[in-house]
Amino acid sequence: MSDMILYFAYGSNMNRERMKMRCPSATEVGKATLHHYRLVERLYADIDFEDGCDVNGMLYLITQADMKRLDAYEGYPHIYRKLWLEVEFRNEIYHALVYEMSLETKRKREGLSYPDDYRQICATGARQHHIKDNFTIRSKKKMNTVKIVCYGTLMTGERNHRFCRNAVSIKPCTFRGTLYDTGWGFPAVQLTGSGTVHGEIMEVPITDWPGIDRLEGYPRLYDREEIEVVLEDGTADRGWVYVMNDVSEMAKVIPGGSWKGRNA
Repeated sequence: MSDMILYFAYGSNMNRERMKMRCPSATEVGKATLHHYRLVERLYADIDFEDGCDVNGMLYLITQADMKRLDAYEGYPHIYRKLWLEVEFRNEIYHALVYEMSLETKRKREGLSYPDDYRQICATGARQHHIKDNFTIRSKKKMNTVKIVCYGTLMTGERNHRFCRNAVSIKPCTFRGTLYDTGWGFPAVQLTGSGTVHGEIMEVPITDWPGIDRLEGYPRLYDREEIEVVLEDGTADRGWVYVMNDVSEMAKVIPGGSWKGRNA
């Protein structure tokens, strides 16, 4: 038994039939919880570290041979990487193998929805083990939303994107203006000049707007203006952009108008 490994599944491998096919020697241990992480939809299931959040899943006992099969299915090490994390099972803490997407995969798949068949496999697996089903799409009352034009740290892959994690749509866009590097780790924009600024227009629940206002220091540091943007297909849309009230003389213009590409 020395080669046996505890493995924590939170996606399609919760499904008994899927797990039996991939890891014939696996033994079910029971429901477990991964603390300080949240479940993220990136084409397939992924996790991100976040205090105060939990991911519910299934704990298995697998062999070294099973792990090699999982490595192949998960695309290790390029698509998913392997972590050894603490999970809680029956009020005890154990170290278990957990797969998390690589940083490059997270970036490429950010905002992509689950395929319908994958969603059904995961939902079935959750129900089989009486784990909360976070995969089935349930009809909801129409949500009040607001469109925000992001050009810096709120964009996908950037450090403050978590403030927009509930976005119902994210679309690349451009708009007329001048983008500055403030030198403080975040950019500023002025809606003047003939330059093009590259960003993303995100539709977020209106209940998330106050938190974004606080992050941006609205209205003291930044003000809000509604502008027109151009989407990738050439069509127009409108959203609210945060414009810095007073740009420091030390701020430097980013020639290409792209915060992500400022060091290229």
